Amino acid sequence: MATSPASTTFQAELGRLVETFEKGFAEYQRPDYDETSLRNEFLNPLFEALGWAVSNRRGLAPHARR
Repeated sequence: MATSPASTTFQAELGRLVETFEKGFAEYQRPDYDETSLRNEFLNPLFEALGWAVSNRRGLAPHARR
């Protein structure tokens, strides 16, 4: 079975996120690493790689983002 371009792109981004997390693991365990940083560095990029319009770059109303 062939891998789709979207799947390949997602896998590359996921790999990048995992590698970044592994390299900075000690830093991410610190008490001052907060939820906002986690969201900006890992969660938003993950959801965007999945195709979600997290940042709403197109400026759509909530009902139109689906």
